[in-house]
Amino acid sequence: MLYEFSDGKISPVKFFSYQEIFGKEKDLENLLARNMEELFYGEQIMTIFQERSGQQAPDICGLDKDGNLVIFELKREIVSDSTTIQIMRYAQVWGQYDYDALNERYKTWRAKYKVTVQELADAHKKYFELEEPLLRDKFNLTQRLILVGNSADGNLLNAIKYWKSQKLNIDFAPYRFYEIGGQTYFEFFSKPYDIHWNPVSNKAVMFDTCKTYIPDAIWDMFKAHKVSAYGDAIYCVNYLNKGDTVFFYHKGWGIVAAGKITSNNPKDLPENEERYHSVDFLTPIPSPGNELRCLSPAEIKQALGKGFYWARTVKTPYLNEAEAKKLIEMLNDKYNVEFPNPMARE
Repeated sequence: MLYEFSDGKISPVKFFSYQEIFGKEKDLENLLARNMEELFYGEQIMTIFQERSGQQAPDICGLDKDGNLVIFELKREIVSDSTTIQIMRYAQVWGQYDYDALNERYKTWRAKYKVTVQELADAHKKYFELEEPLLRDKFNLTQRLILVGNSADGNLLNAIKYWKSQKLNIDFAPYRFYEIGGQTYFEFFSKPYDIHWNPVSNKAVMFDTCKTYIPDAIWDMFKAHKVSAYGDAIYCVNYLNKGDTVFFYHKGWGIVAAGKITSNNPKDLPENEERYHSVDFLTPIPSPGNELRCLSPAEIKQALGKGFYWARTVKTPYLNEAEAKKLIEMLNDKYNVEFPNPMARE
């Protein structure tokens, strides 16, 4: 809940449902599906299906890294306890699907967008950057149910508490819209707790170079001293702020360069479907034809003692100053150069 704070007192701010702000439930579904990485920060969910109009199916289905099914049911307003019966009915049907059934529905959904359709196992391997595709019999071993709504009535919370006690993996994720000063704000409650980084705090981020879709984009970034995102992913540049450290993550290699964001605001190049921030490099700048030096994912994990969600454009979790400094020094060692205080360079 958001509160107004004044003279040492708090008062709740009025919030709105999606129906009151925009209306269509399908738009709320698209909002969630297109921003899964940001809204469910700290975990990875690969969207594999969205409901078609008039179809009796879950609003959204996804897979986690282990191939387990995540089923979403969305409501524009209050979620009642009867919704638990609805989502469990979907889980009863979809929970029985084997790999072939999931693969068929994934391909049908992807074909709607007229894109190259992969086998589900191959797409899952690519999304989560696994060394080998998951075995077919490892898909859909368990199901996780998530109800999304503006708010919940007491009966729903009691129902979820009961089903949890029966070992059913079910949860409620509330959202709210606010109108403040003529601007619309969206609030989403991550589970089990919100671990988002404060946007105004300087941070260090591993950022994908888009090698999969634009193999030569990295060389344009290095030449122009910038970090860029393209197409549907351009919004990812908005996560970066002046003073942040950015690590250029090149798929199949790892971290190949690092720099500090110098621009106050990102800029757009509409002709390229590109958005970028300017950077000053903290490591040598690679050039085409020369061997790339890199820190592999395995080296990064060993150095920092934790794993990351490599499939995202913005890799999470973010890094603190000490972690970033360590990686910069390691990469500079590979290039046989030394920056005494890389995090302090302007």
